[in-house]
Amino acid sequence: MGCHVEVLFLRYIAAWDLDPGRCYRITWFTSWSPCYDCAQHIANFLRSYPNLTLRIFMARLYFCEDRKAEPEGLRRLHKAGAQIAIMTFKDFFYCWNTFVENREQTFKGWEGLHENSVHLARKLRRILLVSTHQKDMEEFSAIQKGVYSNVLGPVIVFSRLARNKISPAVTVI
Repeated sequence: MGCHVEVLFLRYIAAWDLDPGRCYRITWFTSWSPCYDCAQHIANFLRSYPNLTLRIFMARLYFCEDRKAEPEGLRRLHKAGAQIAIMTFKDFFYCWNTFVENREQTFKGWEGLHENSVHLARKLRRILLVSTHQKDMEEFSAIQKGVYSNVLGPVIVFSRLARNKISPAVTVI
């Protein structure tokens, strides 16, 4: 039975016998975002290795037609601490010059590269904002129910508006 490259990569890293007293940072360039199951594996892995930071740059977003679970997988992956982003021209340029046997040819982006990167980055941001908005609403609900103690001092709840502008919504003293 085969498995996705993400799982193989995690096995490879786990075999490194990482020192818990040191911090590690891995940057991962991939053609597709992980499927739901792989995102779960990566999130669990990151929780097991709190001293490891993972940045994932993806060329495209993967969505399975049958199961529309991938957005939730990306949210869980992000919540576990993975820094995920869509590749830009600069990232493709870096990969071309660093990993490709390019015979000293210059990287030439294809037509629509920038527009596609912007479109996918916005789509990813919308996917990730769902979890941020849910967290904000849960905190707001907890304040309304009196879960937060006034011993902590003034508590300010922020709501995220369009384009990530933040404005105070409620102040509890």
